[in-house]
Amino acid sequence: MERLVYNLVKDRPWLKDGLKLAYQGAFSIFGRRRERLPKAWIVRDHCFFGFHDKSPWSHDGRWLLGHRYQGLGNEPDGNQNPVEIVAFGGENWTEACVVGASRAWNWQQGSQLQWVGRSEYLICNDFVDGICTSVELDLHGHQRRIHPHPVAAVAPNGKLFAAICFQAFGAGMPAYGYAFAAHRAKSNVDPDTLVLFADSGREVVKVRGRDLPVSEKEKGAGESFVSHVIFSSNSERVAFMRRTAIPGRRVRSALFVYDTVTGEIERAPFDNMVSHYCWLGSEKIFAFANSDSAADGFFVWNLGSRQLKPWSRVLGNKDGHPHPSGDGKWVVIDTYPDRQRLQTLRLWETETENSLDLARLFSPITFWGDQRVDLHPRIRNDGKYVCVDCSTTGLRGLATLVLQI
Repeated sequence: MERLVYNLVKDRPWLKDGLKLAYQGAFSIFGRRRERLPKAWIVRDHCFFGFHDKSPWSHDGRWLLGHRYQGLGNEPDGNQNPVEIVAFGGENWTEACVVGASRAWNWQQGSQLQWVGRSEYLICNDFVDGICTSVELDLHGHQRRIHPHPVAAVAPNGKLFAAICFQAFGAGMPAYGYAFAAHRAKSNVDPDTLVLFADSGREVVKVRGRDLPVSEKEKGAGESFVSHVIFSSNSERVAFMRRTAIPGRRVRSALFVYDTVTGEIERAPFDNMVSHYCWLGSEKIFAFANSDSAADGFFVWNLGSRQLKPWSRVLGNKDGHPHPSGDGKWVVIDTYPDRQRLQTLRLWETETENSLDLARLFSPITFWGDQRVDLHPRIRNDGKYVCVDCSTTGLRGLATLVLQI
């Protein structure tokens, strides 16, 4: 019944969100929840990392990155205030070291905080002289350099960076916006554009929306923007979404891959919806999407063989945020809160197709809408630990757990 209702209202976000709020609100009051916390569960309150597409761990696993804030973590205008950039070290990453601050952030993706390759330098977005740009820092809080563009992703080799227009992104999807108006700032990246730049700051290439193939039903549909950029493990390909925001309707999404070696652009064989994805190595993309022949669900797209394989038989057809281990053998995935506001953390073994539930975590209904706390799981490169954002304590927190398989 839930799936039937969802399919009927999914293209009307205002109606879908209203029904979901009423439904979950009733169950959160009268329902019986069965939360299951994992072993070796450590929560750092008033902290969070951000999205599922980046790893908070340094290459050697000694450091864990996060944002630290004042408040509950569900303040609607929270991103008008700066967050601290924190590196956690020591035993179980419980010793916090403040290395900087950012004013260009949101509850969903933070400040695009991430490591620069295998170095001990980190990068995040900030407003500098009224422009949304990116800043590199070391673990001592020293500013290494300021890049002329904001950062959306860093190639694993640390030599290539991707930038998008976060102002256009936030206009199309407010939960992912920065407080441009509050800080009287602007973007220096054109809307509907992907910019690749070198570590020197020099622009390497621009991919504009007009360069991308679109279907007939996408033409003139609304304002388009670029989002969700991820490099392949060999740093030679970069995937990104071109999304179209239509007032009162579900955002339309198309996934593209740009080959930095050949300059070729390829569109993924999905229809009009891609929500979350990750690379499995350098040849495969794992995504929650739809196709001409299949409804919303999980797929693996092999760029080499051009094969599209459905995975919803194993993982179900409920959306989630995937993140792979370094060898691509494991993928950790979450779910959105169910009727009792429980979020499930799952592990999928890509070779055997087996999946395992790791935890069920309660999220208070006070964390709702743009202020929600998605788990956004990130698995450490060696597959031994998982990091999530959570709200189990009634505060937004950054949690780690030992992965026991």
